[in-house]
Amino acid sequence: MSISSSQDMYDLGVHDAEIDDLNIFYYQHYYHYRRGYDVTRRRLRQATHFQHFGRSWILVFLGIVAVGAVGVALLLSGPDNQENRSRAANAIPTRAPAIIPTVAPRTMTPTVVLEPTLPPAAPVLAVGGQAQVVNVGDTPLLARASAGVNAPVVTEFAEGTQVALLEGPVELDGYTWWRIESNGNMGWSAERSTNGVIWLRPLP
Repeated sequence: MSISSSQDMYDLGVHDAEIDDLNIFYYQHYYHYRRGYDVTRRRLRQATHFQHFGRSWILVFLGIVAVGAVGVALLLSGPDNQENRSRAANAIPTRAPAIIPTVAPRTMTPTVVLEPTLPPAAPVLAVGGQAQVVNVGDTPLLARASAGVNAPVVTEFAEGTQVALLEGPVELDGYTWWRIESNGNMGWSAERSTNGVIWLRPLP
């Protein structure tokens, strides 16, 4: 499958979440795929919870109605009620007093609008934030004196190193560059490879 843009990756994550078919490689290496998948899975879980909650309340309501109906039927079929109905049939009918209905004043009930709860946004790379070097293995991430593949290498960062983001992003030579720093060592490193493998993963 050819992935032409970040929106395509996001849409693919949404589609895989809806059919419950996680592509673990895309999830680990493509930020927009992971975000589309996570947001859709949370939305599906919330919808399933609300459906189950609604069905439970309907069953409880039907049970209460059924118990009430049985109780009324037992009361009406008792011997005292049969005797009362017989007396009422033989009694001389009297005119019932007129009942004048009273109308209670109508009160306005305020409508409470609940704001939907949105899932927390996934962390992104930003100046002043933190990131972690990932997916480089035994080959460290190179840091250069300036953005660009022709700039001299001034330091390097091993797998798992946490770095601070000082400047960026700068788009150059097909890469997105950030000036990063850790333990006094700093330089410009690419955010990811040209085929989408992430090297700098944002930390919350």
